[in-house]
Amino acid sequence: MSGLDQLAQGIANQVNGQLAAGVDVYGNPGAALFRFSIPGAASTLSFTGIGPGELAAATAGAAAGNGNALALAGLETGAVLNGQTFVRFYGSIASGVGRDVADGRDNLGFQKQLLAQARAHRAASSGVSLDQEAILLVEYQRAYEATAKLVRILDQISQETIDMLR
Repeated sequence: MSGLDQLAQGIANQVNGQLAAGVDVYGNPGAALFRFSIPGAASTLSFTGIGPGELAAATAGAAAGNGNALALAGLETGAVLNGQTFVRFYGSIASGVGRDVADGRDNLGFQKQLLAQARAHRAASSGVSLDQEAILLVEYQRAYEATAKLVRILDQISQETIDMLR
């Protein structure tokens, strides 16, 4: 955002400064075309509302000419913002944002991989093996059956002992 603020402020200051160096069709000094607030130039940049006749197209020495308008047009190709043209400066902002987005996506992918590894590790260390649980169930069932058989045998022996004593 600070780069966009710098660009908006740079454009406004350059254009307003060039207009101030010229005169309008009435011979009056050039009026500002843009206004903005600091901080937040990009979000507050606005048109001042001047009319076409108030644009300072002529230079101060040649009121009927278009020298100042040509100087305004020259701002497009001039290195006027940190040694760069406005377009190149904006391009560096855009490429920086693109790098940040790519880095964010890479970081997201990496974080997803770490999450998947953590989940796999948790499942491996605390997970339940269904095969192992099935084996334990069969063992418990066999132990129950053996105990039931022992109880039947003891019951049968007890009954036979009681029958002998009678």
